Amino acid sequence: MVDVLLYVEDPGAANFIAGVPKGLSSLGISSVVIAHAHAKKQLDKHGVVYVELAQSDIASDLIQLYQPKVIASGTTDRIESIQHGLISKGKSHGVMTIGLVDGPASYEYRFRGDGDHATYYCPDFLVVVDQATADDYERIGVPVSSIKIMGHPHYDTIYGHKARLNTANLAALKARLFEGVGQRKVLMFAAEISTSRGHADHSPRENDSYQSEVGYIERSKILLENFIASVKTLTEKPYLVLRLHPKNQADEFEEFHDYFDLISQGGLSIDRVYAADMVVGITSILLEEAAMLGTPVVAMIRREVEMNWLRGIKQGVVPAARDRQALSQVLATFEAGQIEPMNTETVLISGANEQLVEFISKGVICESL
Repeated sequence: MVDVLLYVEDPGAANFIAGVPKGLSSLGISSVVIAHAHAKKQLDKHGVVYVELAQSDIASDLIQLYQPKVIASGTTDRIESIQHGLISKGKSHGVMTIGLVDGPASYEYRFRGDGDHATYYCPDFLVVVDQATADDYERIGVPVSSIKIMGHPHYDTIYGHKARLNTANLAALKARLFEGVGQRKVLMFAAEISTSRGHADHSPRENDSYQSEVGYIERSKILLENFIASVKTLTEKPYLVLRLHPKNQADEFEEFHDYFDLISQGGLSIDRVYAADMVVGITSILLEEAAMLGTPVVAMIRREVEMNWLRGIKQGVVPAARDRQALSQVLATFEAGQIEPMNTETVLISGANEQLVEFISKGVICESL
């Protein structure tokens, strides 16, 4: 028997709850983290103890086993996720249910599951990062009183790492993390997967601002091809790092490997992102992390709708390059040493983990929420 059952299966959700068990424990509240799929490796990076979801596990059995007072679940657009069963069965058992929404993307699908509308498996409460995301959920029918805006608990972790890294010798850190870097500037590309149920069709369109000249149909490969083409316009080639997303396959971009000095996947990316001179990406949270660490960033955006897929873009702390010409101009500024990091601390604020822990704890002791 535990007070709180936490469930996660995506890396973003794992980041969102990483500090929660420790915070609950400090209040004398017991919890168990149940993890599945890519969330497991992400929790390992944070040193969070978890129980691995077994293939035979079903929601009702887990609720019977742990008898929680609160179920707080990370969210996913995957139809078959056990998240939906935990929420529906939890509600039927009188357990308070909380959906933890770590980003704005796929809001129409996170609680749809196999149901016939967007809020079919909606929990008692949603915890969201910002007002814009709250507005999205209100628009699809979630009551305003059920939506709690708290920021992103992962930001607390990133700012903590920044304080630690600010005391490090940057030159020594670069030499250790980027073998053979010498005096070159380090330019990182943050890859992503190219599919999602909730996002618009990722396949190329005639009016996309980035196009493939060799016929790629995968979003990440199209943008990676354009990134390399822009890098080739520079006077000197920087030290190039390809940072793979936790959901990427190790050989997914194999045809591009020879162009990079380092292929990076697994482990915490924080130190490498901090030590890089610039990070180019698409819409992954790694761009927000880099901006918070003080590393200049730019997002490659090929459609207007993609501007809404990362909070940092919408908030103006992750600049967007809308086509190859714009990206090449940004990289030229980078090469000239004239690119500046963004100030994020008044926009991507810390303190969310404490708020989330307090909110969950009130559910445990049955205080008014």
